[in-house]
Amino acid sequence: MPTPDTASAVSTPFYQWDTIPWQHEEVEVNTGIPIDSIFKPRELSDTLLRQSLFSPTALQPQHSALELRPHTGVPSWMFLLLTALCALTYLYYYMRKIKLRELPSALFDHRAMDRIVRNNNLGPFRMAPMGLMAVTTLCCAAHQSLVPDSGFGVLALAVVAVAVFYSLRWALLRVIGNVFYSSDAVGAYITSSYFYHLAYATAMLPLLFLLLYMPWGNNVVLYVIAGLTILSFLLRTARGLKVFLTFSKSFSFYLFFYLCTVELVPAIVAAKWIFTL
Repeated sequence: MPTPDTASAVSTPFYQWDTIPWQHEEVEVNTGIPIDSIFKPRELSDTLLRQSLFSPTALQPQHSALELRPHTGVPSWMFLLLTALCALTYLYYYMRKIKLRELPSALFDHRAMDRIVRNNNLGPFRMAPMGLMAVTTLCCAAHQSLVPDSGFGVLALAVVAVAVFYSLRWALLRVIGNVFYSSDAVGAYITSSYFYHLAYATAMLPLLFLLLYMPWGNNVVLYVIAGLTILSFLLRTARGLKVFLTFSKSFSFYLFFYLCTVELVPAIVAAKWIFTL
């Protein structure tokens, strides 16, 4: 039998219930003590508790190849990196005097692309940041989707590796163009590829913010990023074929060999590696 002190402790609430609006008060059926419905705790079911204690892997969902891997959260350096990329992209548009509304026409019309290059005095070294921005945004999406807890070092290593691969690819293509007297076609193809890289990086930046910092639909955004990457690759390849066939009639066989060894094979290998993770 409880003592008077115990009974008073049970029947007396620990704070003044008169301060709670009447519509938020409830009465516990077993004890008869008023309970604030706003602060009413949620109870874990016995089944869920047993699964979380004794079967830690039972509640983990199965992730497909295009779903975010579970991790502790987005690191703070990723926000700083994306903010810096946005600032650098804006500065590049401003310093090179490239208007955003002119970019779509440059992707499909060679005369529009040539006009931007000529008016803004864009050479190979001045267009190189376009490729670096595209590589960085692509590696950020792949890093946060596949290995989100690996740290900044892995991301930096991936950016350097992909950038070196692209540089070697451009150098190889220029050597082939000089050997077979198709340097004009090679230059036009590289220039069109850079404009596709700039458009890709510009579209990827807002998608990365949605992917990492929106609590809803992050897997949907990941599918959009994958579709954008595939579409950009296909359009860039088709544009390259058109450029080569327009500027160099005798370069068809070497173009086919280049596309198979340097463009298609690495893309297929990378896609196979990602889908088997």
